[in-house]
Amino acid sequence: MNAFEPGAIAVVVMHPEPLIAAGLATALEGHPGIKATCDRVEHGHDLIYAADVLVTDHRNALALRAAMTQADGAWVFRQAKLLIVTDLDREHDIRLALEQEVEGYLLHGCALEELVHCVRTLAQGGRYMAQAVAQCVADSLTRQPLTTRETDVLRLLALGQCNKTIARELDISSSTVKSHVQAILRKLAAASRTEAISLADRRGLLGGRAMRQHAPDAGRRDGGARTADAVLG
Repeated sequence: MNAFEPGAIAVVVMHPEPLIAAGLATALEGHPGIKATCDRVEHGHDLIYAADVLVTDHRNALALRAAMTQADGAWVFRQAKLLIVTDLDREHDIRLALEQEVEGYLLHGCALEELVHCVRTLAQGGRYMAQAVAQCVADSLTRQPLTTRETDVLRLLALGQCNKTIARELDISSSTVKSHVQAILRKLAAASRTEAISLADRRGLLGGRAMRQHAPDAGRRDGGARTADAVLG
C-alpha cells in the first residue's frame, strides 16, 4: 500500500547523514510521480511499511535486509526495494551488498537524473547499479578468487608477518605458506607482497582492516555498528 499518494512511488530516505538525507529527499520530491520523505535511522516508523523504495547507506542497508529476511514480520518489509547511496566503491563492499540482494547501488556524487532513473527502475521491479559499480563487478568476474586460506595468509601479510610467523599462526608449514603467497601474487597479478597488499586493500579484500578505513560511510557516529533492531527501532 502506498500511503503517500495514490499511484506515486513512495520513497523513504533513511540515510544516517542528515544533510545527505535531506538533499536526497528534496531532489526526489521535485520529480513527477515520486513522493519522498526522510525518516530517522535510529527509530523505525510506520512510513517504512508503506515505502516502495528505501534509500540508505551501506551499513544500514545490510541491517535492514537482515531484518527483512527474519521470519518475524518479514512480509511487512518485503515490498520495499533497497537503494544504497555510499562512497564505498570497492569489490568487497559491492559484492557483500549484492549477496544480500540489495536492488540498487549508487555512489555519492551521482547525477540527479541517475538517482531518479534508479528509483523508478527499482519501483518497477528492476535492479540498478552505477556504471562504476557495474564495471567493478564485471572486472571481479574475470579474476580467480582467493581461497579462504589464501585470504587468511594475505591478511597476516598485511600485518607485516613473515612466513614462519604465518605458518605458526595458521598451523601449517612454511613451504605451504610460500605456496599460498605465490598463488596470491598470481591471482592478484602482483609483482611483490607489498603490491599484493595494496591491490587487495583497494579491492576491499582485507576484511575488518579495510572496513575501518571507510568509517565515514558509517556516519562517523559514536557507538559503532548498529544491529537490525537498532535500525528499526
